[in-house]
Amino acid sequence: MSEPGLDPVPLDEGLSDAVAASAAASGPAAGDAGAGAAPLLSPERAALLESVDPVETTAWLRDLVRADSQNPPGREAAAAQLVAGILTGLGLTVELIEVAPGRPNVIARLPGRSEEELLLNGHLDTVTVGAAQAWRHDPLGGDESDGLLYGRGACDMKGGLVAQLAGLAAVVRSGAERRRSILFTAVIDEEVDFRGTKALIADGRLERCRWAYVAEPTELTLATALQGAVEATAETWGRAAHTGLAERGRNAIFDMGRLVAELDAYRHRLTGRGAELGWPVDPSCNLGLIEGGAGVTIVPDHCRIAFDRQILPGESVAEVTAELGGVIERARQRHGLDLVWRVEQTFNPWRIDQADPAVLALARCHALATGRPARTSLFRAYAEIELLAQAGLPGLIYGPGSILQAHRPDEFVPLGQVLAAARTYALLAHDFVTTASAD
Repeated sequence: MSEPGLDPVPLDEGLSDAVAASAAASGPAAGDAGAGAAPLLSPERAALLESVDPVETTAWLRDLVRADSQNPPGREAAAAQLVAGILTGLGLTVELIEVAPGRPNVIARLPGRSEEELLLNGHLDTVTVGAAQAWRHDPLGGDESDGLLYGRGACDMKGGLVAQLAGLAAVVRSGAERRRSILFTAVIDEEVDFRGTKALIADGRLERCRWAYVAEPTELTLATALQGAVEATAETWGRAAHTGLAERGRNAIFDMGRLVAELDAYRHRLTGRGAELGWPVDPSCNLGLIEGGAGVTIVPDHCRIAFDRQILPGESVAEVTAELGGVIERARQRHGLDLVWRVEQTFNPWRIDQADPAVLALARCHALATGRPARTSLFRAYAEIELLAQAGLPGLIYGPGSILQAHRPDEFVPLGQVLAAARTYALLAHDFVTTASAD
């Protein structure tokens, strides 16, 4: 669920040293280098990277962008059929499992000798196109220009989904002996209620998975942390009156303005909170919606707002909810407001240790595939990696494109990043399936 935000916030302390130490300890089989040597590509891996087909990958992405999967209303079926067809053509075992009528998850398996699986996960749905006149490119056209592919969902996250598909294709076509298995899931409803991934967890589909990778747009950084949120609404109640006798009423919008002022003051008090928690950014409190009134000649008797408080790792939903409750209660008492508020939805913050094997495995593969050291980042939006972590499955977020391009007109993804991500995922999947479990 990618929201427009800032560039990835770097969190690189210690990662390079940890990756180097891991590669040295693992030896050539894991890092293609001896202790102290720079990572080198074996001939097998070099051939694997070369086999990622730019023409095929671009065609898959264009077709997927053209498959309208806006949510709401939730019309992922065409995109699901397209992905299922690609996977079936690669020889994977594929299921289309309806989570809601006409809204199937795609579940595909590349079997190995062991039942242990690597999970590659992405979502099929996109946010709505919005006002078509705000777009210079056809939002469902998959236009390509100057190395960029445009369209709703190109960045969030059909580019990442196709990168995983292309990486899988390279592994299948390599003919490598598979000691372990891959589970690929393309899910519905990530943009609204997360029903697709929740169904995977509830059905026990992920019980054999060791690591999980979600291909949200991170600009090819390894997102090892993400923000959570408390989303809430508040309502003030007044007394209606004719505007010519306004003193006979009580203006619910003015009352709401007093609460808004208190929330704004609270927002400013968050300055420096990030540094206290060890982050280079502060948490935010944003007012996203205000509704009230029926016309200029009526004193309004009701007003409603929707707002959210973003949560950094190191904070908790319970702590932030209590904080907001304190702000609102002070406003109620200070101004005598007839006020109710409720929490509508919460998302836990999340992070994974940068020395976790899931992080180090992807960092090595990124370096080998791109020739550049891996960088880690804070993902400044919600992603389903947190749900997977709650289910006991470690992993991280990695994909092409910038969060800045998500949910906006003329959304795009750089094709060079899609191909780089595909090569990284090819190495990651190859290394997993060709290596025996350490358990």
